[in-house]
Amino acid sequence: MTTFELTSSLGALLISLAIQTIFVAGPLWCAMKIMRKKGTFASLIIASIIAALLGFIPYVGPLIGLVVLIILIARFTSVGKLGAALMVVIAWVLGIAATIGLLKLLDALSIQF
Repeated sequence: MTTFELTSSLGALLISLAIQTIFVAGPLWCAMKIMRKKGTFASLIIASIIAALLGFIPYVGPLIGLVVLIILIARFTSVGKLGAALMVVIAWVLGIAATIGLLKLLDALSIQF
């Protein structure tokens, strides 16, 4: 199956949305706990889904998703706008580390994509 066929299927898009949501919401929750701020995990899931959906827009989607994520985190949690930006940056770093770790694990298990 070619890459074009894989990305055009609805199942692949839903799997991609789920993975992006997990890799954003999980690190956001960790960042919220590191910063000792209050907020619910459900609000982080909702903000992550919205940011992930916006990330599908070609070229500018990830940037728009990042800005909207900062706004939603500032609104849904006890963090101000500057704190939300810091929290999103911390979560972004944790998400990159988790992605690299997952790819190294898959490489060690000899799983190819």
